[in-house]
Amino acid sequence: MSIKTGCWFAAVALILSVVQPVTGELTDAQVRNAIERGSSFLKTEQKSDGHWTEHSIYVGGVTALTTLALLNSGEDVKSPVIQRALAYLRSLGEPSTVYATSLQTMAMCAAEPAKDAAIIGRNVKWLEAVQLRSGLRKGAWNYADKKGSGDNSNTQFALLALHEAHRIGIEVKRDTWELALDYWLRTQREDGSWGYTESEPATGSMTCAGIGCVVICQSKIGSGDARLIGSSVECCGTQTDDDAIERAMQWLTRHFSTN
Repeated sequence: MSIKTGCWFAAVALILSVVQPVTGELTDAQVRNAIERGSSFLKTEQKSDGHWTEHSIYVGGVTALTTLALLNSGEDVKSPVIQRALAYLRSLGEPSTVYATSLQTMAMCAAEPAKDAAIIGRNVKWLEAVQLRSGLRKGAWNYADKKGSGDNSNTQFALLALHEAHRIGIEVKRDTWELALDYWLRTQREDGSWGYTESEPATGSMTCAGIGCVVICQSKIGSGDARLIGSSVECCGTQTDDDAIERAMQWLTRHFSTN
């Protein structure tokens, strides 16, 4: 495994270790120890200019994801490692890929949103501009621009970034949420699941992405009755989007396990 790949997976694992409940035989001490070891590893891999070894196409993505992981693990935003990372992220050029732009946006929203409001706002406008506006996957996002066909992974990242930007007060157009919600509802399978695209196998990760994105879009445009209660989604209404969430949750119950 390369150092670049190692940092990517370590960052994802660190975020998941923070947000997932402790179950089974794991103790709080073991979880804290895993988080500390993951944080220590990530810190040792940071370069002098603040970045972590990047993917050649998604420049800034690994650094932004690692920054998010460290912040979620409890690293102080004023710590040298975070400040170096933010300085690097601020030095990046104009948006060019959905993954990297979305992660940069989320990291800045989590760190010093007031200071980086201009960059966050620019990224929001770019994400809105590259949202697909025609075709089967109207409302989705592609890797970089409108020329591709779009997929659920890029769409999830874009919506998470827009959600975080909206939370700190950046305006996101209503039709952005409406188009995205329509996309997720149209592409859900009869059994309640989603895949990377409608033609690829259903997965737990993409079905979870679908649930999260539907809930996010609902919350922005005021549709449906679904809401988060602790770590679960409660659906009370009979609207189409609430039904979509219920069917997706049922699919996860039947097909997905963390064991």
